[in-house]
Amino acid sequence: MLFVQRLDIREDLCGGIEGRLSCISTSNGIPLQTFPGQPITVQLETDSGPLRSIRVIVTDANEGESDGSLATCQLVTDFPFRFHLPQHYLSTVLLNELRQQPNVEIRLGETLQSVEASDESVRLVFSTENGRRESRASWVVGVDGAHSMVRKTAGFSFDGFTWPEKFLVTNVRDLLEALGYTGMRIVCCRASPT
Repeated sequence: MLFVQRLDIREDLCGGIEGRLSCISTSNGIPLQTFPGQPITVQLETDSGPLRSIRVIVTDANEGESDGSLATCQLVTDFPFRFHLPQHYLSTVLLNELRQQPNVEIRLGETLQSVEASDESVRLVFSTENGRRESRASWVVGVDGAHSMVRKTAGFSFDGFTWPEKFLVTNVRDLLEALGYTGMRIVCCRASPT
């Protein structure tokens, strides 16, 4: 069991998160090599008062003193740059935040068929497993992907291009320092037929 004794985390606007978690363990010989790359969720108190959760990634773990029954260690998070949050994590964060809002209704398993905007409201038509459903809202946010019905209905283009090469993107779980790579956690490689 690992208990956080002291938490020193600094988050800068557009500057990333840096910090140290000083911990106490009830067992000696903690396998510290398993911590780098692991996510940890911590609660931060902001200047305005309310607690908010942030997820940090452990980049280093340092062993401290031990008396045989208790051991200390320090977990380090050192991301002084913007952090990429994969879509499946972002979706979970947004969904959890929306569930806490009293004026939000979440409906899953429905497909948006059409959007009609007027000066007063927006009319949405969905197909569901029970048939067709209509809804009205004061406004709509289109976060429904590259083939967004909201974006297409509003007439917004989706500018960009497709890379001519194929890429493989993977999360690397093993430490790469032994192979001569330092500070890397995500590796992008161009696909090759050989």
